[in-house]
Amino acid sequence: EKSVFVEDSNRCEVTFKSTKPPRTPPKKDESRFGGKMHKVLLVSYADGERFEKTQRLLDESLDIAEIEEHWAWNTSTFEEPEHAAWMRRNSHANFPRGGAWKPYVIWQAFRRVEWDDWLVYHDSSQYIQEGLKA
Repeated sequence: EKSVFVEDSNRCEVTFKSTKPPRTPPKKDESRFGGKMHKVLLVSYADGERFEKTQRLLDESLDIAEIEEHWAWNTSTFEEPEHAAWMRRNSHANFPRGGAWKPYVIWQAFRRVEWDDWLVYHDSSQYIQEGLKA
C-alpha cells in the first residue's frame, strides 16, 4: 500500500508493507481489534410514535453494531414504582425536549452496567428515523 502526505508544499511518499499474515476472525470472547471483548449496551428513550419508530429501528439493528442489549425507555417506564416516585418529585424539571429525565435514564443505565461494559446513549430522533449502520 502507498500513502502520500502533503504538508506545506512538501511532498512525502511513504510505502507501508505489512509482514503480518491476515488476521483470523476473533474468538467469541475476543474483540475484532484483539483483547477482551467488551459488552456494549444501548439505552434510549422514546415518547410518542414518531420517536418509538426510531427506537424500534435501533432495536432491530443491534447486531450490526455488535450491541448485546437495548434498554428502551418510554413514558410507561416512569410509571413503574421504582421510577414513578422520582418522576413525581422532579416533574418541575422535566419537559418534553430534555430535562432531568435524560440524565436520570443514563444514570439508571450506569447502575446496571458492569465494569468494562460500554454504554451508549442514543436519542430516538423524530427527524432521522433509521437504525444503526455498519
